[in-house]
Amino acid sequence: MQTTGEKIRLIRQRRKKTLQEVADAIGASATTVSKYESGIIANIPTTKLNAIAEFLDVNPASLFDYAFDDQPLILSITEQLMMEDFRKLSEIDKETICIIIKQLLDAQKKREAENHKSQQLHL
Repeated sequence: MQTTGEKIRLIRQRRKKTLQEVADAIGASATTVSKYESGIIANIPTTKLNAIAEFLDVNPASLFDYAFDDQPLILSITEQLMMEDFRKLSEIDKETICIIIKQLLDAQKKREAENHKSQQLHL
């Protein structure tokens, strides 16, 4: 399984973007982005992850274990409206929302695993 940093590197390379281009887009140094990719900095701030995903034109969830879909991001009307509202929030509120979403996804993943396990027992 790939780490978040490895996924960032892979997508960046597929998009033919340099470390410096990503760094400029997210307001960080190329050294910092390199540390994200190599795992030296494993806890990447949510705001930076969102900025990286936006710059690389991927769904932020694709940088985690939930999915690995590096296709261009296509949003429904509802998702577009939600993004507009999200962008109006303060940075701390954005981070809070991202934490909540991650917790919800973790809970969903756990429920799905339990349901799968339960179904296997009934076979």
